[in-house]
Amino acid sequence: MVCKAVSIPPFHKIIGVRVKLIAQRINEGSPLVFVVDFKIKVLGFLQYKKSIMIISFRDRKTEKLFNGEPVSKLNEKLAQKDRRRLELLNAAQKIEDLYFPASNKFHALEGFNPKRYAVWVNKQWRISFIWEESNNAIDVYFEDYH
Repeated sequence: MVCKAVSIPPFHKIIGVRVKLIAQRINEGSPLVFVVDFKIKVLGFLQYKKSIMIISFRDRKTEKLFNGEPVSKLNEKLAQKDRRRLELLNAAQKIEDLYFPASNKFHALEGFNPKRYAVWVNKQWRISFIWEESNNAIDVYFEDYH
């Protein structure tokens, strides 16, 4: 039975919920086995990630968001979405890992030296950072893009 493979305890709440929903669909006869296997690999990667990839933050607000502390004048839904993106950034072992999920809209920013990258949070907000060759993110900043 495919559902037995989904019994890994979820590290990241959203991915854990998605795995359970997809597993339920498989039990109903839907052919989504590949999707479940892919999500389990992502879940396992996040669960067993030990090293810290975010080395420094540009401002205190971004650091507070990463640590789960409340930030004044910021919508709670936006703060939760930002925390998820920061968790994905922290879990990335190499820069290519940030292309998944596609909703990250990961891209390089032009005109910066050293080169900066950005991950999409919503239409207005981005997380920008510098990626070092040692596979660490530095100068991480939650910013208004407009």
